[in-house]
Amino acid sequence: MRQVVCMITDRLRLGEAADAALVRRVALAARAGIHLVQIRERDMPDGALARLVAAAVAATHRTRTRILVNDRLDVAIAAGETPSSRLARFPKMTEAAACPSRR
Repeated sequence: MRQVVCMITDRLRLGEAADAALVRRVALAARAGIHLVQIRERDMPDGALARLVAAAVAATHRTRTRILVNDRLDVAIAAGETPSSRLARFPKMTEAAACPSRR
């Protein structure tokens, strides 16, 4: 079985301009070869979360990194992705939506 390296976000630990700092870290992690970024920002309003997810997807452009959004299929779709084809890859995460980066 192949190992998967996952980054779990927590923008509140990043201080001021946390959203931008988080997207920069996602981009760096993607370039380093991380497999999965789990966006776990439960306190964010819908619109802000959708913008963050869209920025994270853009930051992983042309990488193999996938973005995972817990419990928010609507946000994944709003970020411009079609996650249904990716859900089967995560059978134990039935309340999650996976956003493939655009290659």
